[in-house]
Amino acid sequence: MTEYPFSPLRAALFTALAISMIYLDLLPFQTVAETPVMPDLLVALAAAWVIRRPDSMPLALTAPIFLLADLALDRPPGLWALLSLLMIEALRGQRDLLRNGPAPVEWASFAAALAVALIFQALILRLTLVPRPSGEVTLQLFAVTVASYPAVVLVLHVLFRVRSPKPAERSRRLGRVG
Repeated sequence: MTEYPFSPLRAALFTALAISMIYLDLLPFQTVAETPVMPDLLVALAAAWVIRRPDSMPLALTAPIFLLADLALDRPPGLWALLSLLMIEALRGQRDLLRNGPAPVEWASFAAALAVALIFQALILRLTLVPRPSGEVTLQLFAVTVASYPAVVLVLHVLFRVRSPKPAERSRRLGRVG
């Protein structure tokens, strides 16, 4: 049983933020070939959100958003969406440990999950003979995405008030049916 019932407003907020992250990736910030790699803010947003409010981010909502990102950003359709969903679901399974622990543990768990997803993506693209980004670009993507994660968490916490339930709020739900 979830701690809170499904919140359509929080789900709509997540959807609006996710669509805006996809739109932000489509904007032509990189007009010169030597510009740095932009972080994958959609993955950071989904990871931070699922740790704090998994009830408002069901798989049926998240999967189409990640697939839309693959299609809009001209990536192999479904590959990064699948790997991102597996990463998000792994973090969802550890949410109690992550939200009750210190922030560096959550940050390290996100970094480890992202690294595994990027490694699997590179392996799958190599096996299917699809052109893939160089190792340097992938490493830069990893570094900037992991570095942006605390900022995403801070924006969710302060600006949008997407926070983990307090221990007192969680204990009130124990034993309650309905």
